[in-house]
Amino acid sequence: MQYTIEQLKSLSGKEFELICGKLLSSMGFDVEYTKASHDGGIDIIANNSAPLLKGRYVIQCKCYSGTVG
Repeated sequence: MQYTIEQLKSLSGKEFELICGKLLSSMGFDVEYTKASHDGGIDIIANNSAPLLKGRYVIQCKCYSGTVG
């Protein structure tokens, strides 16, 4: 599914994390969501075994319409 900027801006934080996870999955990553703790920390752990992308990635998802400090 494709989203417009307006649709992305209207998503909750959790909804945005799920979209990010789906994108990573479609790119061949194994995705694990962390527990929601409202601490501003890691949201997704993604693993990939492909030669150029091989490794473990920790991802923090932010969906803001303004500047992120």
